[in-house]
Amino acid sequence: MLEESDLAKIDKSGLYRDYESWPDYAEQASSIKVNLPSPDRIDNIILVGMGGSACPADILRSWLSPQLKVPLIVVRDSRLPNFVGKNTLVIGSSISGDTRETITAARDAFERKATLATISSGGKLAEFSEKHGIPHTSAKMLLVPRSSLLFVLFPMISILSGLGVISEPKYEVDEARKTLVNLKQRISVKVTFERNPSKTLADRLRAGIPVIFATDLLAAAATRFKDCLNENSKIHAFSDSLPEIAHNEIEAWNTDWDDVLRPVLLRQSVESESVRERFRAFEELFRAREVNSSNIVAEGETLLSNILGMIYLLDYTSIYLAVFRKVDPTPTPNLDTLKAKLDARLSSIDMLIGKT
Repeated sequence: MLEESDLAKIDKSGLYRDYESWPDYAEQASSIKVNLPSPDRIDNIILVGMGGSACPADILRSWLSPQLKVPLIVVRDSRLPNFVGKNTLVIGSSISGDTRETITAARDAFERKATLATISSGGKLAEFSEKHGIPHTSAKMLLVPRSSLLFVLFPMISILSGLGVISEPKYEVDEARKTLVNLKQRISVKVTFERNPSKTLADRLRAGIPVIFATDLLAAAATRFKDCLNENSKIHAFSDSLPEIAHNEIEAWNTDWDDVLRPVLLRQSVESESVRERFRAFEELFRAREVNSSNIVAEGETLLSNILGMIYLLDYTSIYLAVFRKVDPTPTPNLDTLKAKLDARLSSIDMLIGKT
């Protein structure tokens, strides 16, 4: 079940092959030479991105929030907060380089004289950056933006490290890469169903709607899994965070809908007592409602390893689930249609970058 021949029949573009090479791509991406701005001072950080290009920003927020001495905000919009000014570091990322919201936000940051850096595989964002002398880092575009995550994540880390915003991250980066190498031996398409946690989780999610819960430390992985279930598996999914769900979400688990929901709990091997007790209480609730939940424990020795390893395992799950459902994970026709309609109705991207 779920042999490579099965994937090749459904995943016609070979999206799974991007993930087979993720450990190698991690090494490539961590070696990318970045172009740095020259700020006088950094009082706050804004990371701008949409869709797959926003996930690296989420990872950095989850990973760095416990240690950063300045605020870091992820913006999934074309509008920047009002406080953005010359002492704000703004990093705009778009794998394709043609994301309207990111280009608009980058233009706004430039006009406000913020410290600005951009990352893309080319496109209009690269053109805008070159035209205005904005430090731009070239990223590699794989089959789709969502599988290209590493080529934005590691340059972002290098930019923050190069500017002295974070301490030297070599140990954390090396450990994250090791985690991907080790995980591949367990979740690759070549690993049999019975021994493959990504395949077995996909099987448990075949019938029903996944509801993903995580603490803030793994929130980036929860959001990413929801997004990949949407884009790759073509299903609805929801995510929420602990301890917030103890104040609202918990009440909804007492309806006729319970039997179609599939809770997925994203855990760490080392958790505080309060986190363990909250998860235990939710599991007791699910058992009382005769709802089967899935516990997925993060691997790796560091928080960055935990987050990135969890994403690797769950991204693969979304592809395996697509194959179970006999849908090609690569095409996104609804997204393509919506973007085409918006391009026809809104001002052109050429106008956004200042072309005449």
